[in-house]
Amino acid sequence: MGPLNTRVLIVGEQDVVRLGLRTAFGATEGIEVAGETGDLRGARSHTERLAPDVVVVALTSSSENGLAVVRDLSSARERSVRVLVLAASDDKALLFGCLRAGARGYILTGSGADVITDAVRSLAEGRTVLDPAVIGTLVGEFVRYGVVPRAGAGGSGTGWGEGFTARERDVVEHVTTGASNAEIAGTLGLSETTVKSHVSSVLTKLHLRNRVQLVVWAYRNGAVRPPSPGEGRGADILS
Repeated sequence: MGPLNTRVLIVGEQDVVRLGLRTAFGATEGIEVAGETGDLRGARSHTERLAPDVVVVALTSSSENGLAVVRDLSSARERSVRVLVLAASDDKALLFGCLRAGARGYILTGSGADVITDAVRSLAEGRTVLDPAVIGTLVGEFVRYGVVPRAGAGGSGTGWGEGFTARERDVVEHVTTGASNAEIAGTLGLSETTVKSHVSSVLTKLHLRNRVQLVVWAYRNGAVRPPSPGEGRGADILS
């Protein structure tokens, strides 16, 4: 294995989950499984010994001290370790608890192997990754506390300036609903490659880095209607 591989430590109490992750990572170029453990409390010692780039922590509904483990790993000073949480539910308390504890990624365990491996790569590159299903929860909280103003509340019209095509606007609207590229392509009758091209074009024009920033921009500038508090919307930030 080359030195540029992303080294991953798998932490999870369920054998079948660890096996699935180990298999997925082992079959992915550029990702090396540094080790694994079924003992959440021993995750810190494994991290110190194996020095991974990313620690994937699989939490179940019965996992005890999961937040403490995430906090402990995220605060490690020996090495800059990025923590990706795989959660069995989109429970709001767990989501915000993990993010406050320092997790750089939060993905639901039902996600496909490609989504999880892409998330590992993204964390290794310094990005933050959130499951499409939880973006709506975050934006709902932003609206609730006034971080993202509602359209018309002191806003400036539609938020769309010159230089955006009607198709780009359509794609962005669907991005804010949590639709994947494939789903947007099917709805609009486009190829998935074309959808990706439209998203990339809008990100470039707005000088944004990823689709999470795009979703927040759309709500903040009145380009789409922000959700009411508690209303679920999602957005995939993975390119």
